[in-house]
Order: sequence, then structure tokens, then C-alpha cells
Amino acid sequence: MSGVMQRMTYIFVSLIELLLSLRFIAKLFGANASASFIAWLYANTEPLLSPFQYVFPSPSVKGRFVLEFTTLFAIFMYTFLAYLVLEILGLFDTMGKKRK
Repeated sequence: MSGVMQRMTYIFVSLIELLLSLRFIAKLFGANASASFIAWLYANTEPLLSPFQYVFPSPSVKGRFVLEFTTLFAIFMYTFLAYLVLEILGLFDTMGKKRK
């Protein structure tokens, strides 16, 4: 059971990291926010960034090319949280095997 939970955690966090990475790249290269995919990407990643909003400034060049440190910090934090969850699941798996 723990192996399934670990795989689900990997998949879930990988999807979050992919979306946040795409957002970071889109902001960095000044993607048009009115394009349907970019608008969808920004709308769906905004809730993932809300706990980290305004932690770091987001400098921009010519008002369009944005270096969004908040997104990088969110990627780091979600990766760290996934690591913690996977370690806890591994601990439970080890404890369960010792009982048998």
C-alpha cells in the first residue's frame, strides 16, 4: 500500500513542478497572458503560489520579462514537502515490514 502512495506522491508533485516550471519559463520569456494556454496556466498555478506570494520581489525588464522568485521558491518548497511525505511513507513501510 505504501508503494502505491509513494508513486502517487511522485506523480502529484511532478505534475505540480511541471506546471510551476512552465509558469516560470512563460513569465521569464514574457509570454502573452491573453493566449489561451498561458491564461489557463497562470489561472491554475495561482492557487499553488498563493501561500508564497510576496515572499520575494519579482523583478521585471521592460515590464514584460519577469524573474518570478516566488515560483522558484514554491518549486523548492513543494519538492521539500514531497521529500518529507516520502520519508514518512517509507518509515511506515519499514515499520509495517518489521511487524510481519
